[in-house]
Amino acid sequence: MLLKIELEQLKEATFDFRNDMVLGKGGFGSVYKGSLKEKVPFKKSRKLRIAVKKLGSKDLDSG
Repeated sequence: MLLKIELEQLKEATFDFRNDMVLGKGGFGSVYKGSLKEKVPFKKSRKLRIAVKKLGSKDLDSG
């Protein structure tokens, strides 16, 4: 299942990419943990756990 997730949703899920949400760092950026609220009709909201890779500006340079 693919989801379209807006940047604002990712910021909310990771508390604006807060340092204590970092799972790991690598050559291409940091990976953050987070959770998205999933609304299901007639049920309580559930949280969908996610991992988000955030590339640094230097990682976007091609040469």
